[in-house]
Amino acid sequence: MKKVTVILMVAVALFSSAICNAAEYLVVVNSGNPLTQISKGELRNIYLGKKTTWDGGQKIELAVLSGGKAHEEFCREVVNKNPSQFSNFWKTALFTGTGTPPKSLVGDGAMLGFVKNNPDAIGYISGNTAPSGVKILSVD
Repeated sequence: MKKVTVILMVAVALFSSAICNAAEYLVVVNSGNPLTQISKGELRNIYLGKKTTWDGGQKIELAVLSGGKAHEEFCREVVNKNPSQFSNFWKTALFTGTGTPPKSLVGDGAMLGFVKNNPDAIGYISGNTAPSGVKILSVD
């Protein structure tokens, strides 16, 4: 009986760990975008306004979620800021004339629609959302 209990405890621990490690967000681009993957560093540069054009010269259309778990994790993992710091970063850029903040969208549906309808768009959605009409980029 003790052996079964230990096995069940190990299985629950492994399953819980797998759930906790699941990505809270998916990076998405327009289905016509030739990219299939992006480095975290390049993604950070895009979201901090250091990279503003795609390799073909088109202006990147940048969008963020207005809040939620996906937005929180994206800010922490990609731009190394909490959501408030990220917002303040863009407010300062706007005030000083060094950048224009990303388009802020409410919900995954709005993000999917924006990216689907803008050939040069990039954004992110919740990890549990089924993307439709867009391409998911792998982030390495």
